[in-house]
Amino acid sequence: MQKGLEARGFSFEPQFPMRSGFIVDFMVFCDDGSRIAVEADGERWHQDKRREKFRNIMLYKDSRVKKVLHFPGQKINEKLTECLDEIRVWLG
Repeated sequence: MQKGLEARGFSFEPQFPMRSGFIVDFMVFCDDGSRIAVEADGERWHQDKRREKFRNIMLYKDSRVKKVLHFPGQKINEKLTECLDEIRVWLG
């Protein structure tokens, strides 16, 4: 994912710490000052769906986060272009 974000020229920061205490896999910065939280959902870290729902709620409480995107690791590995295209759509 990181190499793809770099290749597309997206402004982003990996392992971005949030005020809520959570760390976002990749925070993509939009020209208007808003942000897109991108999560690479590996099997180990994102299995607890209740915790993920709570985490999303906390991420959206940051007024600058306009979208939280979750991409399964398999999709990132097999269809990275689709993932990057979806991020581009939310960039506006």
